[in-house]
Amino acid sequence: MPDKKLKRMLPLILQHIQKTNEIIAAVITALQEAEEAGPVNTAPVTAPQNPPKDIMGIKAAAEYCGYSKSYIYQLVHRKEIPYHKPTGDNGRVFFKRGELDAFTSRGKRDSGYELGEKAAAILNGEAE
Repeated sequence: MPDKKLKRMLPLILQHIQKTNEIIAAVITALQEAEEAGPVNTAPVTAPQNPPKDIMGIKAAAEYCGYSKSYIYQLVHRKEIPYHKPTGDNGRVFFKRGELDAFTSRGKRDSGYELGEKAAAILNGEAE
């Protein structure tokens, strides 16, 4: 009985083997053509980097400065941070990157070595 099933299936098996051989031959041909065409760029594709915007909202300003959103709101309320409201009192609040840089850079405290250098300059009569 198994021999009869095998005899019936043999033409189908041979067809599958022939089809597989054709596919393998086509892949080999494609690989050879690609090799002759030259090297292929296999570097990963990355999304283009967008330059940072000069104007940002509360969330972006908080992330940029390293503060929480609520602290930025407090600074705006106390008028301690430069901000813009182009649509008036009820509009959104915007910040300019350069103004945030100036805000976060103010209030610099000298380090110990800087204080030492200033003291030495004063003692040597080199103070400005």
